[in-house]
Amino acid sequence: MINQQKNYILPIVVVTLSALLLSTLILVFGPKKGFILVAGLFIVYFIFRDPRIGLALTIIAILNFGVKGKFAVGAEGLFLSVSKVLGFLTAVSWLFHHLTQRKKLVFTRTMWFGLGFILISLASVVVAPDKKWALIDVSKLIVDYILFFLIVQLLSTTNQVKAFVLVLLLTGFIASSAAIVQVKFPAFQMTGEEAIMKFGHSEGGIKDTDGLKSGSFVRPTGTLGHPNWLSVFLVTLLPLTLYCTKSPDFKKFRYFCFLVLLFQLIAILLTHDRQGFLGVVFVLGLSLWFRMIPVTAPMIVSICLVLFIAPFILPATYLERVFSINNFKKSATLTTRWDFLMAGLDMFSKNPIIGVGAGNYGIVFMRDYSHTETHEMISLLQANDSTMSDHSQAAHNMYVEVSSETGIFGITIFLTFLFGAARSMYKLQQRANLQELKLLPTAFMISILGFGFMGIFQHAQLQKVWWIVIALSVAFYHLTQQQSKLTSETA
Repeated sequence: MINQQKNYILPIVVVTLSALLLSTLILVFGPKKGFILVAGLFIVYFIFRDPRIGLALTIIAILNFGVKGKFAVGAEGLFLSVSKVLGFLTAVSWLFHHLTQRKKLVFTRTMWFGLGFILISLASVVVAPDKKWALIDVSKLIVDYILFFLIVQLLSTTNQVKAFVLVLLLTGFIASSAAIVQVKFPAFQMTGEEAIMKFGHSEGGIKDTDGLKSGSFVRPTGTLGHPNWLSVFLVTLLPLTLYCTKSPDFKKFRYFCFLVLLFQLIAILLTHDRQGFLGVVFVLGLSLWFRMIPVTAPMIVSICLVLFIAPFILPATYLERVFSINNFKKSATLTTRWDFLMAGLDMFSKNPIIGVGAGNYGIVFMRDYSHTETHEMISLLQANDSTMSDHSQAAHNMYVEVSSETGIFGITIFLTFLFGAARSMYKLQQRANLQELKLLPTAFMISILGFGFMGIFQHAQLQKVWWIVIALSVAFYHLTQQQSKLTSETA
């Protein structure tokens, strides 16, 4: 009886002290700031108790609150955010646990290639016309790598890797849910109602824009700040969502996983994004090829039915923007992307060793390619929109942009880092002796390849989602290798 009473002492003390702290802070700072400070103290406590909690919160903050989470602006291109604060606390907590528990650092070949890409990008700063902006770009890469590094170090079991796949699913659910809400309530757009409505009217691919009702065509941004980034994010997550709907490990969450899958597909559709459509087809095609989706007679019939009825149920605006030949003829999208692509290849041919400098593609394009139609169009837009800078211009192709900015060494290491991770997952799923053991490495592989496919249409090398997915795949590969080694030694 005495022991049972003693078990309640610590919770009672914690609750009492928390109540006193909360009341004191409310009196000093007011109700809102007081509650925020107490919540912050509790978060810090739990992060230092287990840095994996901080890692999960950081991933959610980066992918769902990265746009709205900025609370202090510093130099141009640099800012402080909730995700960076959580990431910093997680890094400090990991370092404390690492030093006190004396754990070995995990370093794999893929991790070294990622570090090599950052070093090449840093070296390219020497030749960059705008060195300040180049350093900002490299600093973003370093932040991505730190997150990648922490994931590999902190996840020490395969079950923890699977748990973080579920965390990614949660971020996809939040982003896609926000996108669906934004279509009906444009004021919830992360980039602002007026800006996105203008973007929707000008880029929507609708011939009769004068007859368009306000709000009837809105390209949602979800929590990513841009419809294209939303589609890249959701397409990358699709294979992992499929895995969760099939894996026995997620049996309790199966209905939730199906709901997430449905919301993701709807959100991709609502973006009216051409590359999003191609990405879904690519990912589903690989899923069929590698038997993540069973190729059965009912499945084939279902696919045929979907293809048959899709033109009758898809929104007219989607059919107009994605499939209309007239739209492609009238739109400037293809010509501008072609100019950007050719300019990037020309930059690479003139600077093949180390490129024009990290983050400097747009600056060089606006300086040296004034003869292009795209340059003239951007100059006119800049005259009416002060927020459109030279820095924001991009190749709209991840591989061309990396090549033009970091040269042959940069693109070689980048490709090895990206597709080397996919190759490791392919080798792992080929060795698996049970179908259920093949599911996760196959999902990781298709996810990485899906992002790589989307990179053909976007300059997405700084997007956090693929660094997170590759980090999870590297951690999973390392843990399975260690487990196989222990099994062979025991045998």
